[in-house]
Amino acid sequence: MTPAGRTLAQAVGHESVVASWWSCRLVKSVSQRSPLLVDIPDAGVEAFVAPLGRDLEWSRTLRPGAKLELGILPEAVTIIPGRGRASGSARNLWEARVIRVSGRLPYGIRFVRLDVGKKSLVVAVTTSAVSELRLVPGSTVRLQLKATALRLRKPVA
Repeated sequence: MTPAGRTLAQAVGHESVVASWWSCRLVKSVSQRSPLLVDIPDAGVEAFVAPLGRDLEWSRTLRPGAKLELGILPEAVTIIPGRGRASGSARNLWEARVIRVSGRLPYGIRFVRLDVGKKSLVVAVTTSAVSELRLVPGSTVRLQLKATALRLRKPVA
């Protein structure tokens, strides 16, 4: 790992720098022209996922109840203060609680660790967003996630 990588990993915990993978089950395919709907029991939320690229082909064979893992990249999440809702194309809206905000990193990036139910998630934001949204430990926020920014995979043994 490079020195910059070590600094970043120490700021938020090595596992947090990459995608978070959560166990989930396929609820249903809303329609052939709509995203898949998955349930994440430990987080107490559901998510619409629109598989892209090579994931599109294998996901067509899935049946309700299929065990999967949902991948969430730190940069794929938008944080909204309190109980607000921003307009846009994001299909998923979850409530979360801020656990920790990293120190300032290069290029004005900060990582925010959040609890969603019993699951933990790290989101990448700018330093100005932390200030403007008043992101402090204990605050309640909403998260918006685009269905096309989420990933699915078969469970890793």
